[in-house]
Amino acid sequence: MAQPFPDDELRRLLRWLVRAGGLLEPHDHDGVRASASEVFALAELTEAGPLSQQQLGERLGLEKSTTSRLAAGLERRGWLERVRDPANRRYYRLALTPAGAAAAERIGGHVSAQHQYLFAELTD
Repeated sequence: MAQPFPDDELRRLLRWLVRAGGLLEPHDHDGVRASASEVFALAELTEAGPLSQQQLGERLGLEKSTTSRLAAGLERRGWLERVRDPANRRYYRLALTPAGAAAAERIGGHVSAQHQYLFAELTD
């Protein structure tokens, strides 16, 4: 029976990258524990500034309900403020709180250090 997944170098490298980067589980980023989806959401909000919940979901490639749960979790952590959009009350505007911006800065520094480590290990 043929294997459903490729058994090639690219798959092995991606698997190594995911494992080495700890991308599948929440982990500590310079003293801040966060999941991959939280890290990606913080990065998007840091880069773009306030976004609608729909815009964040589109940027992350997430379903509406998943984005809503992610935003609610970030809000519970005190990292995100969800405010009804005055132009369209059906939408939320999402913005980082000062605590969220501080978490993003610490996590971003840790992720940058991880990237430098991973890239340093690659050969030409």
